[in-house]
This record gives sequence, C-alpha cells and structure tokens, in this order.
Amino acid sequence: MRDVHEIIVENLKGRMKQQRMSRNDLAEKAGISYRQLSNILARLASPKLQTLQNLAAALDITLVQLMTDGFAETQV
Repeated sequence: MRDVHEIIVENLKGRMKQQRMSRNDLAEKAGISYRQLSNILARLASPKLQTLQNLAAALDITLVQLMTDGFAETQV
C-alpha cells in the first residue's frame, strides 16, 4: 500500500500539470507560501488538513480526489 503523502504529492503535481499551473500560482490560490508548497511537494513537510482542503479547492477537486490513489492519471 502506498503512503498517503506520496499519493497527495502525485495528485498535486498531476493536477498542476493538467491545469498548466505553476507552483507560484497554486500557492497563491491556496493561500500558502511558495516555500510551504515546495516543502509539501518535496515531502519535507506534512500539510495540515486545512492546507490540503485549500490546495484541493485551488485545483478544483475535492479532498477525497486529492487523496485517491491514481486520481491524477484518470484525469488526463
């Protein structure tokens, strides 16, 4: 079974790519710093639930979708 943090990062990166959204764009839209987002994507930080909700909303997906293994692959 895959680690949930790995799944979240994969889905964040996949959805950002699909929406042609930069890290700066996503961080701004989610109301977090670029550094915080970079740390999350590098798996150096574990985001709080509110941060995950903000990231999901900024990417126009639900929190459940963000945490679903393989979600980014099904949205191509």
